[in-house]
Amino acid sequence: MATITSAASGLYSDGSTWSGGTVPGQLDDVILAGGYRVTVTGENGEAKTLVIQNGILRISETNMVIGADCRVGANGQITRNGGTGALVVGGDFTMRPGDGACDPAVLEVGGRTQVRGRAVTVTTLTAGGPAVVLGGSVQNTDASGGNRLVAYGSQNLGGNTNVDFYLARGARALLMPSRRAVLTGMVG
Repeated sequence: MATITSAASGLYSDGSTWSGGTVPGQLDDVILAGGYRVTVTGENGEAKTLVIQNGILRISETNMVIGADCRVGANGQITRNGGTGALVVGGDFTMRPGDGACDPAVLEVGGRTQVRGRAVTVTTLTAGGPAVVLGGSVQNTDASGGNRLVAYGSQNLGGNTNVDFYLARGARALLMPSRRAVLTGMVG
């Protein structure tokens, strides 16, 4: 139960990547700062909360599991490192406007998903919170391959949605003027 900040680029599971030499665990608040690149590979990364202020979280074939909230600042990025690993967020997921990418293979969010001014490229986005607010764009390079955006709750799409888009029964989709989405079916 500590706040652990990145001290160098390296593997998430390597103590030399972190201040104090301690690898973060599921009860720790993690801050990625200093422009460092931290790679989750080999074994799942865990944290209570994750704040990416200025740096890159790279997810390979394993998962990054965050028990509560994940917040990505204007200079933060989450990227795929050639694998199929997921970013799993138990609470809210928030990305502030900026130049960074968000392209994990899978993004699972238990709370509110809010992405403003960013492009999100995922194979599957599962959002279980009350709302998904996307002020940028959601893109998928292979929507024809069975990839889907699964969302439970109200969806506010402020950008373009280029994925197969599924809504749970009772959910609503709100498209802003001059925006485009493909609604292909219902789930649940």
